[in-house]
Amino acid sequence: MNEIIKSFDEITIDWLAQILSKRYSITSQEIKGFQIKNNWNLTVSGTAIIEINYKKNKLDLPESLFIKITKSNLPEELKGFGEKEVSFYNEVAPKCEQSLILFCYFAQYDETNKIFNLVFEDLSKSHYVTEWPIPPTFENSNLAIECLARIQSFWWDHQDLQNVVAEFPTKKMFIVDFNDFVNNDLQNFIDFMGDRLTEKRKEIMKRYIDNFEILIDRFMTFKNITLIQKDAHFWNFLFPIKKEDPIKIIDWQVYSYGLATDDLAYMIAMHWYPDRRKEFEFKLLKSYHNVLLKNGISNYTFDDLIMDYKRSVIKMLFTPVEFWNKKINAVIWWSHLERIMLAFEDLNCIELLN
Repeated sequence: MNEIIKSFDEITIDWLAQILSKRYSITSQEIKGFQIKNNWNLTVSGTAIIEINYKKNKLDLPESLFIKITKSNLPEELKGFGEKEVSFYNEVAPKCEQSLILFCYFAQYDETNKIFNLVFEDLSKSHYVTEWPIPPTFENSNLAIECLARIQSFWWDHQDLQNVVAEFPTKKMFIVDFNDFVNNDLQNFIDFMGDRLTEKRKEIMKRYIDNFEILIDRFMTFKNITLIQKDAHFWNFLFPIKKEDPIKIIDWQVYSYGLATDDLAYMIAMHWYPDRRKEFEFKLLKSYHNVLLKNGISNYTFDDLIMDYKRSVIKMLFTPVEFWNKKINAVIWWSHLERIMLAFEDLNCIELLN
């Protein structure tokens, strides 16, 4: 087993050879050297591309790898981040449709030091990500929606869902957690916002709180639920340069189970302004549902999907609150708050809170 590294300076030829041996027959003697390129520091991780030089050219060996490790000097509240993504690539990804998931050479988490390593195939020459916050074209948006649907249709009411994610909670557990959120995080957010949160929007949040137990009854059936990515914005998809290549979904740091529409509402309602959303929203939802039907999900109508989508939009009202409490930049959560409130109004979600 490879040793986990704390910084890119600890990468050696022997370490890379062990990484590559998961997929190829290779020894350290066959590697001439390597260079670390495109080193980025993200919120909780450092990422880089490692270009590898071999003593003899072999067509099947990768020219580069993409590596993601824990960033040094993380604040205490962010330590441990990355553990779930390691679990995903070790336990969940092998069961998913492989063409849609990055191949992972190495995924390890060190519980003692709370650090992680992930080493992936590098697709920087064959795929691209739309520049944030510019949304992808409709064609690419549809590719992303269908990619998600293909993965989620496999996990739809899957018997192993509790084993690979977590044991299903009781209603009491949900209520206790929600009340704690309302009394602490939400109240702090409302106090912070002051008159920047209108009385109308405060009333909508109050309606949510009053109807919370009814809203979660749908989830508590534990029917028509699936694996959800929970951060499924369009910039977590790698779009192929060549149309014949498959799209890839990345960044499984907070995956869970739930309504598939939680991901769809996050992708569309949370991130798109009304003009674009109204143009493409239902077309994309229909495309998603068509993939479900194609993959044998026959007990979930398009009307069921739309109703769940509205439930998920209501649920997303509190996502900006969570982001604010996690000290995520206001450039992100402020726009999320505006867009999700507009989606709530456009979809007439208030009907579900009356």
